[in-house]
Amino acid sequence: MQALETAPKQTKEIRRRLEAPAPEPAIEPLPAGHSVKEIEQRLTKHRADTAAVEAKVGELEQKLVTWSQRPTQLRDRITAAKTELERLGAENDLPLPQEGSALLAEAHRWALQAHRRELRAELHMLDQDLLSHAVREALLKAR
Repeated sequence: MQALETAPKQTKEIRRRLEAPAPEPAIEPLPAGHSVKEIEQRLTKHRADTAAVEAKVGELEQKLVTWSQRPTQLRDRITAAKTELERLGAENDLPLPQEGSALLAEAHRWALQAHRRELRAELHMLDQDLLSHAVREALLKAR
């Protein structure tokens, strides 16, 4: 999965930038001759920028809360998919009713096979998601 390869590098780069000494914020002096209205507009823009950053931080914090629940959800779905796969395997072993046509029996077998392939693909995806969860969580925290 791509996240297993890229997320650690991205996380490391973000942490490196965060740990670098921050330059002193430049205090921009107000040019002489600005009206109170112009100063108020600059202050309003600064407040809006600050509110946007705070909203983004809140959004990321909420993602972290739901992210921590993800492994449990993945494991529950893996268990359910494996149970369904076992049920389909058992259903495949059952004899088909005699009253149906051979074409109907063949279609039923194909449908079972397709559903099993679908579940196996989903299980693979869920396993990959679970395997890469830790590195993606570290990246989310760094962001």
